[in-house]
Amino acid sequence: MSPRNRGIALGLAIGLPLAIALGTWWFTTHEQVEEEVDLPPFGEYTYNPLYVLGLSLREAGWTVDMRQRLDGGEVAPGGRDTVLLLNDPRRLSAADSRALLDFVEGGGHLIVRTPPPEGLTVEANAPLLEAVGVSLGRSAGCTPLIVEGEDSHVEFCSGRAFDLSTRPPVAWEPDALNGHPVDAGGVPDPASAAVDAYPVDGPGDGQADEGETGAPAKRGKTIAKAGRYDGGDEEDPVTATVRARREALAAANDVGRYVYARLPHGRGSVDVVAELDFLTNEKLRDAPHVALTRQLFAPNDRAGTAHLLYAAEMPSLWRWLFLHSWMAWLPLLLALFAWLWARMPRFGPLLPSPPGERRSLLEHVRASGDLAWRYGYGHVLHEAVRAAFMARLRRRDPQAAALEGDAQAVLIAERFGMTPNDVRDALSTPPARDPAAFRARIATLIRLRNQL
Repeated sequence: MSPRNRGIALGLAIGLPLAIALGTWWFTTHEQVEEEVDLPPFGEYTYNPLYVLGLSLREAGWTVDMRQRLDGGEVAPGGRDTVLLLNDPRRLSAADSRALLDFVEGGGHLIVRTPPPEGLTVEANAPLLEAVGVSLGRSAGCTPLIVEGEDSHVEFCSGRAFDLSTRPPVAWEPDALNGHPVDAGGVPDPASAAVDAYPVDGPGDGQADEGETGAPAKRGKTIAKAGRYDGGDEEDPVTATVRARREALAAANDVGRYVYARLPHGRGSVDVVAELDFLTNEKLRDAPHVALTRQLFAPNDRAGTAHLLYAAEMPSLWRWLFLHSWMAWLPLLLALFAWLWARMPRFGPLLPSPPGERRSLLEHVRASGDLAWRYGYGHVLHEAVRAAFMARLRRRDPQAAALEGDAQAVLIAERFGMTPNDVRDALSTPPARDPAAFRARIATLIRLRNQL
């Protein structure tokens, strides 16, 4: 068998059992499962808070028109349409407010909220609300709701309550002891009395009364489960005490008396609500919110078009980039920080000031000599010093200057008290690259010249 075939056979003998063992372990310890992952919202759902409400109304048989702001040509006065205004009503212009009031007088139904309580005063009312007799209070507080088959629920906790010049047949007060019943069944008939079957007087008298409002008996039973004083026409003493305390507190703190009211206006009606957050996409999945929404849309149930006017909640460009594009801007930001770190000056002790310009002739001569010595021109420097010595010697001792060789060295040595060898070495050229000999000859020549 060739070495190549032998290697293939050995690889199969080792790899095949290993692959079988690995496959057996994998299929015995792992199983395929399905997992549902909720995708993030996209499209109109992200900026239209009434998108889910619009789809639900279309499914129920309504004709729905969703847009951001009011268009007077779309709301025909005298029709059986329903207009839901999710925005702050103070943002409406005078012309839009007048158009909505004319629309309601012709038989339309308007659902509007009170302005939010943050940063507002009692006088900061909307002209639309003032036209229907609504004055604002300070805060709504939490209002209990009763839906058969559902747990206890509170609503309007962050809304603004309001007062009315006259008490309408349909109105809810905040902090009712027994709560307000909400029909969890189908959408009521607009002509039936169930539309107006809400408590109007507050704690204790909150149960529906067929003699006054025409409410069905089941609403009275729902309220009765919380207990009621059976004393004829007289009010429960406990309830009367609580009512007196609450009215005194409301008068002291300027708290509104109502969180919801249905006000007749011409041939139509206006529903004023402390807040409409329960109609938004995320909160409409709760059963009490669905039931309350049905009651709001009951007057013109599927008789016309539902116009849903929402405030666009599209985030700003910078917020969107911060939340969804961090994979791009975070590395760029780190690269910018790294570049700034590389470019910034190092921290540490202060460097000495650079020396100023120096113009001394001696320093220049010294620098020139250092440069000549560094490049091997030491003999030139020695010759210049020897020539300066001989020039002065000719002026001081012409006889010694006229001689040459050993005779000159002996005569100079006798004049200066030196040995002839020292004079001879000083007058001879020093060896190259010998700093000691160079210094000795230069020093001797300068000393002899200074002694002349």
